[in-house]
Amino acid sequence: MVIEHGVEVKFDGFFNIEIRGKLVAIGTMTDSIKFVSNISQVQSAWDKIQILNASQNAIGIFEYCIIKHSYAGIAIECCDGNDSTYIKHSRFEDNSSASTGNANWDLLIDSCVFTNNGFGVGEGNQQVTNCIFINNTRAVSVGDKYIFNCIFKNNNIGIMAWDFNVQNSFFQDNGIA
Repeated sequence: MVIEHGVEVKFDGFFNIEIRGKLVAIGTMTDSIKFVSNISQVQSAWDKIQILNASQNAIGIFEYCIIKHSYAGIAIECCDGNDSTYIKHSRFEDNSSASTGNANWDLLIDSCVFTNNGFGVGEGNQQVTNCIFINNTRAVSVGDKYIFNCIFKNNNIGIMAWDFNVQNSFFQDNGIA
């Protein structure tokens, strides 16, 4: 399935999208694809975009997307499956958790902005590059992480993880870096 640039996917309650095949959501710099609540502007107004990676070998490709007011944003089913999923040039705002899931391979999250989320990037193996984290409760949390060229500003906790590698990143005014 392909979602065209400029499309708004609106949730009328605590519902989710379950990807069992391939979802390609590629917006443009000036015309993003939005995943938002249609009824409330608070965290957890809708559930998540669930990529059934292990059981369905599903793929999710996200570029220039905006994910707002979800419970779990983009969530990847544990543990094995297709390693073609990636998230680039996207914004996560006011979600309980923006991106989560233990894919058991390095999920690429590149050039994204995470603002006012409970968790920015949580659980599992991710390669987080060129991202900006501002005003999140926990910007990056749990599991194996490779964090390169990222900015962490005004988060309660910048990074709370084990077995992680941070290079060329900037931390400013975080409660705990």
